[in-house]
Amino acid sequence: MFRKGRPNHNPVNLELFDEPIEWVTEVKYLGLIIDNKITFRHHISYLKEKFWAKIYLCFPLIGRRSGLSLESKLILFKQVLRPILTYAAPVWGLAAPSNREKFKSFKTSFSELLLTLHGSYGTLSSTLISKLNQLMTTFKNFQGSSSLGSLTFK
Repeated sequence: MFRKGRPNHNPVNLELFDEPIEWVTEVKYLGLIIDNKITFRHHISYLKEKFWAKIYLCFPLIGRRSGLSLESKLILFKQVLRPILTYAAPVWGLAAPSNREKFKSFKTSFSELLLTLHGSYGTLSSTLISKLNQLMTTFKNFQGSSSLGSLTFK
């Protein structure tokens, strides 16, 4: 069913109400971009673009000179930014290992950005470290929730 290289068969011509259905290499369904090889490469890059666009919109609120406390910034992250990353995570968490590595590097760059925006990159307080640990646990939780139990493909 899933194999690398060229498929050894021609796709069947399908029709719906006497209209031919065009075969495509990827489709966006319920906000999840599914490609024909189930690697989720385009979906992960789409998530990164969407996430960074929201970050730039939130800069006045999460920036170093904003009046918000770290707790308020984390609430903003949990309510606005985290849902972008966690939506359909059990599905795209089964992506190809190389694509999951891209997501891990993204996670690291985001945590560095959070430290820089808070203005305490050189001197870390214990509360900031505990908050960042909670944030990283959140990333690990939804990344580890991608197991489908006893589902097997034959």
